[in-house]
Amino acid sequence: MGEEKIVVVGMERGLRVTLRGLLIFLGGLMGVGALLRWDRIGNLDDVRWRVVLTVVGLAVAAWLGGIWARAGQRFVKTAKVSGAAIAFSFCCYLIVVWTSWKMHPMVWRFWWVSFVAAVTGTHIVWLRMAAAVDRRRLMRVTVGCAVFVAAMLAGLALRTRILDGVSGAWLWAVGIGGVVSVVGSVVLWLRGLWGKKKMVPRGVKIGWVVVGQVGVIYAAFYLGRVTSPPAVLFERGPSGLARVAVKDLNLQVGTDLARLRRIISPGLEELEGKAMALVKQISDRRAKGSADRYLPEEENLVRGQFMSYLAYRDALLRLVAMYAGFESVEDPGARARCMVVGYAAGAMVFEASAKMVALFKNDAMVRGKLNEADARWV
Repeated sequence: MGEEKIVVVGMERGLRVTLRGLLIFLGGLMGVGALLRWDRIGNLDDVRWRVVLTVVGLAVAAWLGGIWARAGQRFVKTAKVSGAAIAFSFCCYLIVVWTSWKMHPMVWRFWWVSFVAAVTGTHIVWLRMAAAVDRRRLMRVTVGCAVFVAAMLAGLALRTRILDGVSGAWLWAVGIGGVVSVVGSVVLWLRGLWGKKKMVPRGVKIGWVVVGQVGVIYAAFYLGRVTSPPAVLFERGPSGLARVAVKDLNLQVGTDLARLRRIISPGLEELEGKAMALVKQISDRRAKGSADRYLPEEENLVRGQFMSYLAYRDALLRLVAMYAGFESVEDPGARARCMVVGYAAGAMVFEASAKMVALFKNDAMVRGKLNEADARWV
């Protein structure tokens, strides 16, 4: 029995030292990441972010494991369940971080359910160790609320679609249960300390201060984002549409609408047909083995069609710029017509560009020709 106690104490101290070392190492990684701007990587599959996530997972596992080690001899059944859940959830976490299995929802289901079980089991074990013995009723209520919240959270992973939203009743139930569990846990812990005539540990006080500061910063950031005016996608200057009479504006809209129709048909439609015919012509010639370079007439056709595309795009963008300030028009009918013409012109710009990309994205020779510098524009 004495040897087992020595082993448990040694395990607890080892996990405590490991946790401190991991937190220091994590702080160093975050400092290096801030200096080297790892936030610009934009991909969590990068090895650097995987290392950071692994250290976070190890720190959480060491923290939960330290509590589990202290309760291993006193609460054997609960400690076994908690320990198994900690180990299984950490294995699932490593699979999610380091393998491509993260694309399978089942892995996420296993990880989430086991993680909730690990946290809840460790929470119950900690309560049974730290709580006062004369508060059994409060203990039962607190544990019951904790188990209820854990069941509700674990149930999220059992749905057909994991990322679906939850109802307001679910949020209220989990919120009330969580608040009762947290408040009850704090009361039981403080009552246990007072019964043993102990003070709140200094590390806990430091943790409270850090959490409080982080909460204040987060609240200030959130309130600042909520109260700040929304950013606009395009900064627009004052529009001249507001100074145009409704009659003249309607005439201008009619003229620009006719111009837009001519750009679309026959302009862009004919250009698309010519481009597809040119692609077929070049493909047929390549099939005969002449694929190293363009013929002079083919080069002229490619450049001519590209110049036509740029001219149509320039005309469409001018219409977009003209009617981007449609909100300044007071007359509802004229304002709606301005919006429709501008929106249609912008949609055609995107459609024409997408068609060109789709037509030549797999043809390296054509892309190289289109990307050549033009001496007249250099």
